[in-house]
Amino acid sequence: MPHTLRSLELTDEITAELTVLTGFDQDLAAEATRTSHRIHGLLTQFHPSLEHVMAPASTTRP
Repeated sequence: MPHTLRSLELTDEITAELTVLTGFDQDLAAEATRTSHRIHGLLTQFHPSLEHVMAPASTTRP
């Protein structure tokens, strides 16, 4: 919906706020990935045959 977009005059304050917000989002995404990999590693450590079952699911996730 391009008609809903408006131009902004970026000030240093707005730029700093956007940088903090995007950094926070990137940190959350990285933590989610680390947690997923940690769980995957623990599950396959306890039951190695789960690697075969989980491999297709882990390759489709970003």
